[in-house]
Amino acid sequence: MLVYLGTGKKFIMFDARKRHYWFNLTEHDVQFLLVSSKTN
Repeated sequence: MLVYLGTGKKFIMFDARKRHYWFNLTEHDVQFLLVSSKTN
């Protein structure tokens, strides 16, 4: 699951065990992750 937080480029991703990861992304990376999250 990918969740957008606020107006910046900070995102949080949750894995199957509810661990979370913070990271800054470019718009291109965001589009890639959104697409890949739909296909997985």
